[in-house]
Amino acid sequence: MFKKLSAVLCAFLITISTSQSAEFINILTGGTSGVYYPLGSALTKIYGDNIKDSKVQVQVTKASVENLVLLQEGKGERSSHEVGAVRFAYHLLARIISTLSF
Repeated sequence: MFKKLSAVLCAFLITISTSQSAEFINILTGGTSGVYYPLGSALTKIYGDNIKDSKVQVQVTKASVENLVLLQEGKGERSSHEVGAVRFAYHLLARIISTLSF
């Protein structure tokens, strides 16, 4: 369990934005009773302490699928996803693309 949590935390830390233009960071987490909310809260502190002039917040969402939609709409900068939702989106997109004629 610790190895899995460490791997997830490392993946999130790798995504830290160091861009000077990134003043507002919205972390999408899922529900407050889920496993990603405490992780998002910890990232809020890490980002806020280490990214100069940043305004960081955690946004509670309905979970992975909504997180992906909000990211696509530009309403979030960081997010957590269940692998199944990402895999489903990838395969759905591949199926749609395969039906297109270029």
